[in-house]
Amino acid sequence: MFLFLDLVAFVLLALAFCILSLKYKILQPKAIIASLIIGCAVFVLSSLGSVLLMLSFVVFGEGVTRAARKIRKARPHPRRALGNVIGNGGAALVALFAGSEIAFVGALSAALADTFSSEIGLLSKTKPRLITKPWKKVRPGTDGGVTLLGFAAAVVGATVIVSIALMLRITYMKYAWALIMIGIIGSIIDSIIGDIFERKGLLNNTAVNFIASGCAGLLAITLL
Repeated sequence: MFLFLDLVAFVLLALAFCILSLKYKILQPKAIIASLIIGCAVFVLSSLGSVLLMLSFVVFGEGVTRAARKIRKARPHPRRALGNVIGNGGAALVALFAGSEIAFVGALSAALADTFSSEIGLLSKTKPRLITKPWKKVRPGTDGGVTLLGFAAAVVGATVIVSIALMLRITYMKYAWALIMIGIIGSIIDSIIGDIFERKGLLNNTAVNFIASGCAGLLAITLL
């Protein structure tokens, strides 16, 4: 009975996700299809709670992106493409295939930490510095550029995901602080890889996001 109710809830959530994604121009059609496939896999491999956690990532990530761009008076960002879905959700899905929900939470913690850091960091009144060359100032938006505001935002992003995971009982309080730290570390790894590889055109943003969140997932498995 409970499984049936979860299935009904999942179908309704999927329909709502598709409608809202199209209405508010959040995702491109291919990205919506990929998201549905990932969502189905997450539901089968884990639970409705894990699906809700992944949806929380989408909601908070999109929300902070739109809010930050509005504050900066920048043009609305284009619909997120297939690469964005794979880069931010792929490692979390791999974690579930490996049978580790704690790595799933760690990967999403890093993904939201990086999203918060990237978007809110652009509001900093001080110029970002390259994470591998902190004496070198760069233009806002430069791959590998970091600010104190961006770092603080990463802390908030990781905390948001882990807090929701706790409420959904996907993880336990004894792992909370470690998962928050792992999310922050994942965001830092993203910046380092972005500086060394993406800024030089050796990797694209999809690959950088996937590797960084994947590293966070591996840290969660190794340490917890």
